[in-house]
Amino acid sequence: MLEYDLIVSVERACAEFDHCDVAAHDAEIAGGASEALFLQLERLLLRPEAASDISLELVLSALEMVHRCSKKCIKQSVKAVGKERALTLPCRLLQKYRRHPDQGPTSPIVGLVLRLLTHFGRVICVRQKMSEHYDLLASLVHIVASECEDAVRMPAIELLAEFAYCKGCVLVHVGGLLDALAQSCLSADTDVRQESARVFLNLSAAAAHRQLLGWKNNVLHAILSCLQKNSTVLRQYAIAALGNISACAENKLRLAKYEQGFLVQVLLFTATATAGEKHLQQDALAVLANLTTAHTAYLLCTYPEFFNVLVLHAANDREGTTQAGALAVLRRLSSFVGAGLPQYHGFLDALLRALAGKNAFTHVAAMLREQSSVPANRQALLYFPGLLNSLGLVSLETEAARRDAIEALRHLSDLDDGSTFLASDIIFTALATAAALPEEKDHLLCVAAMTTIGTLAVREENRATLQRNCALFHSLLSILQQKASVEESLTGSLDGSILEYIFPQDVSEVTSGDHHPDMRKRKETPPIRKKDIAILAGATLLAISGIDAHRYYV
Repeated sequence: MLEYDLIVSVERACAEFDHCDVAAHDAEIAGGASEALFLQLERLLLRPEAASDISLELVLSALEMVHRCSKKCIKQSVKAVGKERALTLPCRLLQKYRRHPDQGPTSPIVGLVLRLLTHFGRVICVRQKMSEHYDLLASLVHIVASECEDAVRMPAIELLAEFAYCKGCVLVHVGGLLDALAQSCLSADTDVRQESARVFLNLSAAAAHRQLLGWKNNVLHAILSCLQKNSTVLRQYAIAALGNISACAENKLRLAKYEQGFLVQVLLFTATATAGEKHLQQDALAVLANLTTAHTAYLLCTYPEFFNVLVLHAANDREGTTQAGALAVLRRLSSFVGAGLPQYHGFLDALLRALAGKNAFTHVAAMLREQSSVPANRQALLYFPGLLNSLGLVSLETEAARRDAIEALRHLSDLDDGSTFLASDIIFTALATAAALPEEKDHLLCVAAMTTIGTLAVREENRATLQRNCALFHSLLSILQQKASVEESLTGSLDGSILEYIFPQDVSEVTSGDHHPDMRKRKETPPIRKKDIAILAGATLLAISGIDAHRYYV
């Protein structure tokens, strides 16, 4: 067929196919229109003499039109033509115009190819095949990297965003992809920035890609740039991509150090300056939690406003999700910080300020119990203003936090040199309340409270404090006498199992030397009997009276 005759016949076909009736397009596919047009496109590309742009443009226009059909018919069309052939021919066109800069990637032919590929991408199995076609991906990346107008680049970026989410996609290995996307994120066009950020998000969904993304400075710069824009959708894509990248263990320290803390500062700003966009605040706090490790905790604590932002949310009972996010960051920090850290004072201050929110009581009490269980931290905790009384108040006000608060006080009362702290009425009231609990499920808590009372009573000033507060002293006496009145306790001495609870072996001793690996399991607290509690109550009575005070508590 002469080219002139081809042009005339295809023009007529385009006039017939140019409509939006899906059923009619399905009939055209069933009639073999797609196969015939692909055959003509193949002939034009393989003929010895170069085909005219007009011929190629008309055939591509007709192909694009008939593929406005249903997904089922697109699948049938690609199957009839052959997946490899259906993708290779459009790819050749993209490569042809890429190799001839004088024709340029902005040719209408490129736009038609992209629209045809977009139709193909609607079908999952075809999209999967496209995501594995390296030459096709490389051609799309070249379009994104080119200086053509955004209207042409946009469909190419949209295709890449879809392919990036496909299983087994080789897109991340295409040369120049990340640089091209990073540049697109800086575009003046919001839609281009948004789709480019979506590509990064979909790429980061695969764990295998995260380290690569986290080690490209221009990628991090582009994502942070998107995070600082006004578009809500753009910021959502950016913070989600950053969350995925921060989940990679190899990236955490690098991200925390990025640009001398610039990334952390952007996250802190996002967590506070997004009024009405709570999901962004939650995601920013989640990224901070991801970044908190043993290697980054000290660094995060040095950044200005870090603790202030966490306290702002941790103390806000009205926003439960963001409050939980901030408390999660503090809880992770608690696992890695100690008295040897210069910022430890700031950490303890943040915990106490977080107590402005009642929902934070249980979390803060648990963190303080964890901190107090480390002997090296106890002096710093004891001398921190208001901490001991805060534990007492938390125990009195929140039943769920009582066990952790009392345990923290028990740890703090037992210093290595045999001394103990000067307790206030609030602390003794909290301990007396815990000691008075009658239920069997509270036996461990009763033991902890009475043990702490007895340990504190070793100090003469604490016995004097108790005796000055007559109501508290007599209340405590009554509680202890009631506990000691169990019939089983009339004779006997403290059982060895409860002594193990009162004087637990140091963890370093358990895990060092030639100890059996299951030693810690064997040292778990045994069930507490009423007899044990009664004997301990009797010993505590003697202690607060100043009689034989050193017998069980030194």
